[in-house]
Amino acid sequence: MGSNLALTDVSKRTVKIRQDIYDGAKSIYSGLARFTLIHELGHIVLHSNQAPSFSRTKSNHEWYEDSEWQADTFSGEFLMPVNLVQSLCSCPNDIVKVFGVSQSAAYVRWDKLKRE
Repeated sequence: MGSNLALTDVSKRTVKIRQDIYDGAKSIYSGLARFTLIHELGHIVLHSNQAPSFSRTKSNHEWYEDSEWQADTFSGEFLMPVNLVQSLCSCPNDIVKVFGVSQSAAYVRWDKLKRE
């Protein structure tokens, strides 16, 4: 797997997860591990009926067509639902505390919701 945290084969609906990510996902304090698992689930849910086509390495498509962006967005919305963020959080640090996600994920979600 090299430096990959996890790899999904959507045609087989399988996910290979690095051991430290698997172990970390058991803890509320490992936002990266939880985000990674839901990101990979997003690939299966969103892309199982599609031929592999878009990735971050290709530039001939719109940003919203990127399968990695789609899986990241799926994970963010799954782990940090908009209605709960709006009712329970007044800053990104609240998102970290309430939802057990990384600061990076919390800031991305916060910025996205502020733009909507």
